[in-house]
Amino acid sequence: MARRPGLEIIGTLGLLKVMKLKDIIRGVKPFIERLGEKNFTLVVTL
Repeated sequence: MARRPGLEIIGTLGLLKVMKLKDIIRGVKPFIERLGEKNFTLVVTL
């Protein structure tokens, strides 16, 4: 549904990257560590 109005789908790690690049957060490592504690699974598709 997000693609219909032209929104880009970036996922959790993509969102963290954007937040880092815009200086909203200092680093992504603490967030990735917390996701790991919650059994977050990284899925990469090419």
